[in-house]
Amino acid sequence: MPAIDFPTEPALNETFTVGDQTWYWDGAVWRILAAQGPVGPTGPTGPLGPTGPTGPQGVTGPTGSTGPTGPTGPQGIIGVTGPTGSTGPTGPLFQNVDGGVSTTIYGGSPTIDAGNVSG
Repeated sequence: MPAIDFPTEPALNETFTVGDQTWYWDGAVWRILAAQGPVGPTGPTGPLGPTGPTGPQGVTGPTGSTGPTGPTGPQGIIGVTGPTGSTGPTGPLFQNVDGGVSTTIYGGSPTIDAGNVSG
């Protein structure tokens, strides 16, 4: 085996490898680590542990103030009602002309016998 050229000022627990051999510095001397075989495959991940309890909920903060109400808009123009017109004369409700004699009835509720009306 060839001579090994170790570092001259190693730090505590520093490792040094030559070939398939590894040494570590124990603060006084280089010590050889036990030979290790190849690393095997990683095993399956274990099950997830239970979830811890939920912590207490914090207090609800105060409700903010309501903003001011905006101003009321202007009222629209109100139309002016004009005066009521006068009532005109009542026209004839019924006019009968029979043999040159004219009968005109104004207003009221006359009883009319349609059998006596001729045209």
